[in-house]
Formats: sequence, structure tokens, C-alpha cells
Amino acid sequence: MSQGLSIWDFATSGFHGKPCGHVFLCLTPNRSQKTFEQSAAISKLEDKSREQVCRLITSVQFNCGPTEPYWVDENWRDEEEMQTEAKDDSPEVKCESAKWGRTLVRMIQSLPDTDGLRSKIDEVVDPLPDMHYYMSKQVAAKCIFDLLRSIFARRNLLRVLHFRRTPLLDRRLVAIILRACPYVKVIGIYECPLIHFGDIICLLDLIHEVNLERDKQGLPRVESLDFYPRYHAGMPYTSRAIDEHCTYGLLWKCQNNNVVQRGVFAILLHAVLKSRRMGLGLLMDHDAAFMTYLSNLPLLPRIVLNFLDGLYRYLDVQKVDPDNCNALKQALYDMSKAIRIGLEPLDKDWPNYYMKQMGIGLVFCSSCGYELLPEFYIGEELRQQPHQRTCCACYLQFWMDREQDHQKIPARDLMSVFYPDWEPKAFNVDAPLLSEGRELLRMKTRKSVRDPEPSIQILPDGELYVPSFKIEFVRDNKDYENSVQGLPDLETLLLEKRLREQKMSTVALCADTDRTVALLLRAEYPKREGSRLAFAETRKDGAAPDHYDESQGVAPTRNKLRNGGIQITYGWYHAIRDSVELDKAGH
Repeated sequence: MSQGLSIWDFATSGFHGKPCGHVFLCLTPNRSQKTFEQSAAISKLEDKSREQVCRLITSVQFNCGPTEPYWVDENWRDEEEMQTEAKDDSPEVKCESAKWGRTLVRMIQSLPDTDGLRSKIDEVVDPLPDMHYYMSKQVAAKCIFDLLRSIFARRNLLRVLHFRRTPLLDRRLVAIILRACPYVKVIGIYECPLIHFGDIICLLDLIHEVNLERDKQGLPRVESLDFYPRYHAGMPYTSRAIDEHCTYGLLWKCQNNNVVQRGVFAILLHAVLKSRRMGLGLLMDHDAAFMTYLSNLPLLPRIVLNFLDGLYRYLDVQKVDPDNCNALKQALYDMSKAIRIGLEPLDKDWPNYYMKQMGIGLVFCSSCGYELLPEFYIGEELRQQPHQRTCCACYLQFWMDREQDHQKIPARDLMSVFYPDWEPKAFNVDAPLLSEGRELLRMKTRKSVRDPEPSIQILPDGELYVPSFKIEFVRDNKDYENSVQGLPDLETLLLEKRLREQKMSTVALCADTDRTVALLLRAEYPKREGSRLAFAETRKDGAAPDHYDESQGVAPTRNKLRNGGIQITYGWYHAIRDSVELDKAGH
């Protein structure tokens, strides 16, 4: 089966068998801890990584000395109090904090002792023999550059690129790789931890940009994208009531479902209209990875399929019979119902909403610059000034970008040191939209800087004159950092590795040490004692960062009254409950 394939094992930084052919698969197999311990090559790298962590812990403890657990102080969460304490720190603490961060130094000082540190780490931090092996950030940093060197060496040979569960691979690195491989026609990305659902828009824009450059050079276009974003399989282990389950799939933490559900369909609309206009294969095929992902999201049963069915019928009617208003309204209502179901009452849609409101006008988003149906905005945004509204797609992308679980932020920061000229909030080259969908979604403006307002003038008679002006629609309200502009090419990245390697190693070491010390303190202080909290209560991740126990057992409040009326993202309980209610109502 592997003839004609080059199969790269990310963990071992080597090919599985002899590399050949035009297809490059980068795989990260799920190894058990026992299998890892039997692999001399990987064990050696992890031993070196752990030695670095132990050396940092003992060095900080020796230089700064141990202290009582820092969270004993009732004001330990107070930022002002923290700054006051920082001024009173010893020179040694200030020196170490400048290198490693004050929080990590305080955590290390809170360890009771460092005797037998290595054996404690082996016991507390290492997974059990039959559980999945955990790759440290230091080892992942080494392995990602081995992968990049291998791709660079074969860049003119490759036609197909697949990445499955690849650590540290984010949209920026995908852009660097794709721009460096001029003959790649098919790219597949599956369950990579740093690539989320909202990145589909960025990936389509990237492919459009790459194809424009290839057209100029007479090179083959990227023809297909197969995509399965990261998927969080769910949490927690237990809960206090049947509806107290955290979200899963899209996000690790709970968010307002009024935004999430609308955002999912807005992003999906972008994906369909852009991929169809580009003639991109695989992405929206019914048996491909992206549709499988969508079917696994914890939304009401069948609403993704209902939305797509309505959308496809709408586009078909617009193409062959655009004057058929009745067919267009029926298709549009099926889309609208999927967007709003479970969020708004649908029993009074006829006749006022259906005849007078639905599909009448688009609403401008000041973040992305597109105009979308008002169903893709929450009520609070629709009540904003027309030039200040933000669509749910942009909100959802922002939330997914800012997630801090599973050490996502340190993992991204680790590679950011190699992108000194990266423009995080710049806009990518927007892929075109299918013309038949312009009454659903269209680009309003690409302008991102507002012209200065005219100044007040003093007339000859001394009166003040305020010139009238029209407020511009510009996309100047972008918060998420999905840009792939200002990045180095792959050759430059590899050549400059030595110049920035030390900074990368520092970021990786900090992340590994933070995880190790958090797990040690969690084991040392598992319960409350007097005024001292259990250490797990002091951190949002439950003192188990990037661990199978992360945040487990801490369920958020699900009482609607105590959440200000906000409905939390769906779990299966909510989906089944609302499905039964809709069946009873005859929908």
C-alpha cells in the first residue's frame, strides 16, 4: 500500500520505509507510553528535555529559595497586589522572573522540596504505560524542523501533502510550506491541534493567493483541499446534573451558543461560496473529511444538512431561474431555520418574518468587511451603529484563536519567534465568492483605514461650521490574528533557525516546565486545607495543562438565570431535548 508514498513519522523524525513518489504523508501515530519507553531514539530526546526541566527547577529553587504556596495569600489574584509584591522581590527573584516569568518562578518556589525530583516527575507527570505518550514542546520543536527540512528537500517532487495530528503546525506554517512547494495540487489537514474550524476561511484565501502566483508562473494550481479541523472529544468525566456537560467539538470551553451556532453557519457559507467559485475539490464532498467533521458537531440533529440543502437549492435556482421568487424564498427559509433553530421561536415566522423580513438586505461587518444576512448577527450587534457591527463568524474565530487550553498559546508562540515580520492583523488575499450567492454574502469593502473626519471650520462672521460627512464602512474592527502575510519563505526559515533557536528553546522550556510544575503542585496540594485552596482551584486548566485531566471535574454553571439568560453551547442532551420539542410542535 505504501508504494509511491513517502510516509513521515513525526515522532521519530524519519520515513517509514523508503521514501518514493509524489505523495508526502506526515503522520503522528498514537503511541502508548510503554511503546515510547521501548523506542531508544524518542526516549533519548525526551530524557534530554526532562533534564533541562529539572535543571531549571533546581536552579530557580537554589537561587530564589523555597516559599510557602503563593496562593495562600487571599490577594494572590489581585493584579495590583501582585505588582506591589513584584517591587519587593529580591534581586534573585527579579532576575529569574525576567528570564522565565514571575508566575513560573513563584510556582517553582512553592514546591516543598526538590529532593528526588526526577523520580517525582516520572511518577506524577508521565502517563500510565497503556496511555498515549505525551510529546514535550522541546522535542516537538526539534521534530517540526526535521519535517520542514525533509519537505524542503523534496519540494519540487511533491504533488500531494497530508498532515495528520502534526504538533506546532498552524495556518502560518501551512502557508510557508504551500508557498514553497510549487507543484502540490492536493493538500490534506487532519486533526492538527493548532488548526481550528475557523481556519477554513484563511486556508481558502491562502490557496487563492497561491493559485494567483502560480498562474503568473505557468505552474499547476492547487485543486483540492481535504480538511478535518481539531476536534475536542468532550469533557468532563462527571457532572452534577444531566445538562451540566461542557462543550466539545468546536471549543474546549463553553461559549454563548447564540453566537457559536450562527458563527458556524456563517463560516460554512464562506467555505461553500469560496470553494465553489474556486472549483476546489474534496472539501464539500459528502464523504470527505470536512463533512464528517460537521456531522460530529454537537448541534441539533440534521441542521447542518438542512442548511446545506437549502443553500445548494438556493444557488441552483439563482443560476437557472433567478426570477423564481417562491423557490428562492423556500430555500432561504430552510437556511434561516437551520441558523435560528433552538435560538429563536420559529412558530410565528409566518407571515411577517417570511414575507417581509427574511432576505431583505444584508448587514455590514466591520471586522471582515463582508455583508451578510442579519441572521448571522446576534441582536446586540444589530442594535449597534451600522459601521460598528461584528458578525458571529468573526466572534467565533476570535474565540477559537484565543483559547488557552492544551498550551495552545505557548505552542503558537514557539514558532512565532521565527516570524519577525509577520503582520498578525493584516488581511489575506480574499478568495472570490460564487456570484449566485451575492444576496447571501458579498464583499463590501477591503478598506481598513478610515479617512479623517472633516474638521470644524470658523466662518468669516465668526460662526462655527461643522461640515456634514458620511461615515465610511471600513473593516477596522478586526481582533483575531488569522493573517498569513509577512511570513518568511521556507528556505529563509531554515537558514535563520540557528539565529533564533535559543529563543525558541526558551519558550519551549518554559512551557514544559510550567506543565511539569503545575502537575507536581496539583499532586502535592490536592485538597483545601484551611485558607489554602487546592492548587487545581487556582488555575483554569485545573493545574493539568495539556494533560488528559485538564479541567476535568470542574463543570461551569448551567443555570440560565445565573448566566444572564445565555444559553451554553449544545451538548447531546440539549440536542435531543430540543429535537423532541420540535417534533411535538410539528417542525
